[in-house]
Amino acid sequence: MRGLPGFLWVFVFCLGPAGCAGDTEDTGTTTETVPCVTNLTLTLPNRTAKALDYCQDHSMEATFEFDPDAPPEIRAPTLVFEALADDELACSVTITEPAACGEGYYRIDGSSGTVTLATVDCSGVGEEYQGEFMASTGYVRMDTLDAGDVVGDLSGTSLVTTMAGFVSVQTTGGFDLTGDFWLMQEITAGEAEEAPCAVSDGDEDDDGLIDHYFDGDDCDDSDSALNLEDADNDGFTSCEGDCNDNDATLNLLDLDGDGYSSCDGDCDDANTTLSPDTDNDGDGFSPCEGDCDDTVPSLNPEDVDGDGYSTCDDDCDDDDGRLFPFDSDGDGVEDACGWWQISAGYYHNCAINSAGGIECGGRDDHGQVSRAPSGTGYTAVSAGRDHNCALDATGRIDCWGNDKDSQVSDAPTGTGYTGVSAGFTHSCALDATGRIECWGNDGSGNVSRSPTGTDYTAVSAGDSHSCAIDAVGAIECWGSDFYGQVSDAPTGSGHTELSA
Repeated sequence: MRGLPGFLWVFVFCLGPAGCAGDTEDTGTTTETVPCVTNLTLTLPNRTAKALDYCQDHSMEATFEFDPDAPPEIRAPTLVFEALADDELACSVTITEPAACGEGYYRIDGSSGTVTLATVDCSGVGEEYQGEFMASTGYVRMDTLDAGDVVGDLSGTSLVTTMAGFVSVQTTGGFDLTGDFWLMQEITAGEAEEAPCAVSDGDEDDDGLIDHYFDGDDCDDSDSALNLEDADNDGFTSCEGDCNDNDATLNLLDLDGDGYSSCDGDCDDANTTLSPDTDNDGDGFSPCEGDCDDTVPSLNPEDVDGDGYSTCDDDCDDDDGRLFPFDSDGDGVEDACGWWQISAGYYHNCAINSAGGIECGGRDDHGQVSRAPSGTGYTAVSAGRDHNCALDATGRIDCWGNDKDSQVSDAPTGTGYTGVSAGFTHSCALDATGRIECWGNDGSGNVSRSPTGTDYTAVSAGDSHSCAIDAVGAIECWGSDFYGQVSDAPTGSGHTELSA
């Protein structure tokens, strides 16, 4: 808090009938009592400042709260300072605070105390500024509220009472009053009635800074994070809008002149092409807002299905909350997102995850599970009796598991294959022209009788027979017909899927 002005301390204040006679030196001089000292400046609406001596006359009223174990506490003080000694003339300052309860700050905003300015007869004040005006905003800081050290109930006793502090108020009409005051007077003690307490220490958020309302440096005394300290030395304080005063890279500078600072969300303040309103793909998000690819609308940071992952987080289906990235192999890396395809074999299954990795489970007596190829980029997998085949991104065929009938080792080489199917002990595939190739066990002609020609769109290998769909959707089957699985195939066209 501000202390009293230095000049006040040069006085020695003496009260009582004897004055300071006890301190009289051999010279015969006596120190006089100085009961009032002010340093108040009245500023008129035209901004003319008047430094008036408001100690020409003065008075003090107060009540007291008594305690058997503590000195009296001053309550509800009223201080009157007159710039003219004539009671018939009005040039005064009156300070009242019915909710006074100790040293500290008191708001003058209509909530409790008042400061009234009378200017009717003040020297040098024009007629247009003469009248009585009540302050509408400002504060009074009470630095001293003292009624002596005697404890107990002192009702009816004459108490030497000292009040000192600082006032800074404004009226709606444009008057300002600022400055220090000091007043001492004997008051016949009366006991105070119960009243609210309106005192503030000026630092309600305990950040070490006084509220700006009380002419301090704290712009928001309800939030300790907002003050006029520049903790990160970036030239901006939290009161000036520094969004993170612990990080010098976040401030109010707009280095690239794009209209945005780092506090406004500019993720690269040295690049005019990157700002919060840059949205090249029209998906509603800029790179500064986490758009991982601002050229592809389907890649953005929005989590549509609410599973905690966006397409920028590799969510493979952001419309289905059941599908999201996960760690498929337990190595701590989210390397998959749902499953693109699954195929059931005899006593095992295989599937392809969103990264194109193959995972198999079940019986492994021929390595049909454990020998699955590693890596990613596979586009299709088919599980047979105890062997499997898959296509990689280039259309190359990989087979593994039981090779008793060469259903693994005789797989076609090369690339460009578009489909593959693992059967009981044989397999079939489609090449880029739609031509069918089969290999493995040929006990029922399920390999050698495969149709010639091209433009087939699908093929499926079964136990000892196979089926395919041609370009018009007609089904052709070959191999064992013991159960009519070949001869009873549906006729007509327009078929799109089949399974042997």
